[in-house]
Amino acid sequence: MGTVATLPKFVLVGVPRSGTTSLYRYLGQHPQICLSKMKEINFLSYPGEEVARTSYPWLRFSVRSLAEYERLFEGAGERVPVDFSASCFRSHVAIERIRRFLPDARCFVVLRDPVARAWSAYLNRLAKGYESRSPAEALVPGELAVDNGFYYERLQAFRDAFGAERVRVWLFDDLRARPQEILGEVFEYMGVDRAVSIDTTEVFNRSGAPRSKAVQWLLPSYQRRRRLGEALPKPVLDALQRLGHLNRGAAPALPPEVEGRLRDLYADDVRRLAGLLDRDLGAWRSG
Repeated sequence: MGTVATLPKFVLVGVPRSGTTSLYRYLGQHPQICLSKMKEINFLSYPGEEVARTSYPWLRFSVRSLAEYERLFEGAGERVPVDFSASCFRSHVAIERIRRFLPDARCFVVLRDPVARAWSAYLNRLAKGYESRSPAEALVPGELAVDNGFYYERLQAFRDAFGAERVRVWLFDDLRARPQEILGEVFEYMGVDRAVSIDTTEVFNRSGAPRSKAVQWLLPSYQRRRRLGEALPKPVLDALQRLGHLNRGAAPALPPEVEGRLRDLYADDVRRLAGLLDRDLGAWRSG
């Protein structure tokens, strides 16, 4: 008799630059949770080879078949398997693919002040060598860093598809300010022991400028680290990533004129989102 396939029961569907890497690391410490070693699996957001190449060139779609996807979680045992793929939030095929492959799965989302998220995305692209324009030039409508901050319609689409009880939302600011409390809520949602002690002292993948240009020069580029990922042992890659984090200083301030323009741009979406979540998001409107 063959073994029964293990597939995720929960999917982190979004959003990028909202603390999802830290959350991935924190959940990975829980003995009752099974995470794939690959964080951004992107199987559920895979739109087909042609669309992936032309519309999502910055994303990796290493897992494209159900068999490959199942193998990522085959060692789960009694643990709860979880897929971390923040690309799902914007993928036009993710809802249909979750319905198809994981019909009983529950989703969760981490949202961040869209202005802060856009600035973080810009700084991240700058650090990786993908961006050279000024904030005023790069942070405009039509650019991915900005367009990814409109949450209302996509969140409504996920709730329409799965029901509000199967699409839980947490906020980045709460995770940062009260990590143990928020993790307890996430664990309760997943049906695992919420009292497990988690080390949340380190913040992962944070935005910022390099402390030392010499260290930054010695580190392999982001693109090269991705290529090395298939050749080097995971502890070595983790050490390189950790060194990059340690070399990252505080993020510079967003220019006030750019912030004001973005606050105005997102104002209506934030207002609608506040109604959907039944939560005061006034800080997102005023900064």
